[in-house]
Amino acid sequence: DLDKHRMARERRKRGVRRGEGDGNTADSNSDSDGTSRAPLVAAAIAVALLLLWTSGSLAPSPASVTTSPPSEATKRGAAAATGLWQPSAGSRKEKRKVAGLQILRSFQHDPHAFTQGVVVHKGRLYESTGMYGRSSVRIINPSNGAVLRQIELDSSLFGEGLAGLDDMLVMITWREQTGKVYDAETLEEIQTFRYDKLTTTNEGWGITHDGANFLVSDGGSNLHTWNPEDMFAGTMRTMHTTAVKYPDGKPCTLLNELEWIPDGGGVVLANIWFSDLIVAIDPVSGYVLHTYDFKKLHPKRKPNEDVFNGIAFNETDRTLILYGKQWTRSYVVDFPDQSEKLSMVKEAFADAMPPDV
Repeated sequence: DLDKHRMARERRKRGVRRGEGDGNTADSNSDSDGTSRAPLVAAAIAVALLLLWTSGSLAPSPASVTTSPPSEATKRGAAAATGLWQPSAGSRKEKRKVAGLQILRSFQHDPHAFTQGVVVHKGRLYESTGMYGRSSVRIINPSNGAVLRQIELDSSLFGEGLAGLDDMLVMITWREQTGKVYDAETLEEIQTFRYDKLTTTNEGWGITHDGANFLVSDGGSNLHTWNPEDMFAGTMRTMHTTAVKYPDGKPCTLLNELEWIPDGGGVVLANIWFSDLIVAIDPVSGYVLHTYDFKKLHPKRKPNEDVFNGIAFNETDRTLILYGKQWTRSYVVDFPDQSEKLSMVKEAFADAMPPDV
């Protein structure tokens, strides 16, 4: 129950403060890379980057960039989970690139699943699905796409995004302004919480955890920051809201599924609803740092129905697991460290912004 989870959570916190254990979790990936700023050349860099943006020359960072090794907690979590990350029947190799990234393989996906969120948490792959009467939370076998365990939401709830926190999963809903907390291993419901009128549209779409707080989208152009501690009190509150915009200042709207990655000091990846795009967002300035076009990822689908949606980052092997609503397959994509280019763009925008922004 919730009290047991609270007590366990507090014990873990006290243990970290006393130096018991390494204090890492599978989601501890929000540390800054400490890149130095260069204020004297900021304006020139910003102009150059805007030119690169419009020409489409801002490609992903090469694979030669040094990557940080996975934490011990991540390794332990992966080993203690299902051990099912190796391809098996239902999985096939892919020999093509999309958005400048190598697709490694694909696996089967339930064509009736209206995918809303996916996340890799402590070595397991989870998926949340939507639609009234069809919403669910699932543990997925990443080797072949099989559903290992599943719970259904009440038919009055339209499931949306999913995030991991400690030994729990946190799911939000579309218009009901209600969140659910589940045990990450059993999917047993632990708690319900409210977030009344906390988003710009009064809706919940995507959610991710940056190692400290939740970041939430609502189908508009804003990212809302929530403190997880408020969840345990039963009612969320918005700590602050960040407007997301393209380099030319225009709002980046229809933000949907979200995923936090540690690259460049911390970046949010977001699906854009009704498009094949993923944008990389600086959560501090709100600027879109890069756009990945996955138009050719899954060409055989119904237009305006089988929409690209679902991003899970697997830090252990640096891959993205990409989903779509009612797609027949999901894809594992090699994702080399993007820190070099994302940090460069981040710094250019940060130096070009007024001091009070």
